[in-house]
Amino acid sequence: MRLALFSKSRFSILGLFLLINLVTFALLRIALLAKQWADIDTPFYQIAFAFILGAIHDLAFYSYLLIPFTLYLLIIPNRWYQSKPHKWFVFSGFLLNLYALFFLILSEWTFWDEFGVRFNFIAVEYLIYTNEVIGNIRESYNMPLLFGGVGAATVLLWLLAMRALRKHWVGSLSRTHRAVAVLVLLVLPVLSVYVLDDRYKEFSSDAQANELAGNGYYDFWHAFWANEIDYERYY
Repeated sequence: MRLALFSKSRFSILGLFLLINLVTFALLRIALLAKQWADIDTPFYQIAFAFILGAIHDLAFYSYLLIPFTLYLLIIPNRWYQSKPHKWFVFSGFLLNLYALFFLILSEWTFWDEFGVRFNFIAVEYLIYTNEVIGNIRESYNMPLLFGGVGAATVLLWLLAMRALRKHWVGSLSRTHRAVAVLVLLVLPVLSVYVLDDRYKEFSSDAQANELAGNGYYDFWHAFWANEIDYERYY
């Protein structure tokens, strides 16, 4: 039943995007580890544990992200779902979300390059002082090159993803199967609210290893919601 629900159904796109998210976040974590390797003083098993915790935070972030898409896939009628305009609407949305993902990855890399941490309340303040921040970024980085690179990577992966999605764009789920799939998918954000705590990533005495255990976008929204920062550490 699980294969019928997810491998060849309208929910295949969520699984594919989840895979892309997890791989992308893992690669970012590896890049950050390599960049900060000389400053990290912790046993290998703790680094491995940081990656495991990081994957859990990645899943938590994705679980919140998929809520509107899951509900959309639940309510759209089978006839509309199978139509060509809807397919291109979904493919276009997939392209935009891929670009947003890679743009955020690039943003997190530049934020780490400046502060040595994942997104936190400093990033929230950056949103308030947008003009000043954008001006600093333009002075420090080659923006056309960065945007072009993100665009090229997005289009390349999108073309590969579309080939996979077309193969799975078959059949339609009954309302009962759709409801079961949605319940399964929506369990993740509920669990993350009641089970996951941002303090869990503070598992070692090495601040850099702890930062690797987080997810920048999950941390961003947590900082926005909590409206707090470790003042002694950053100021």
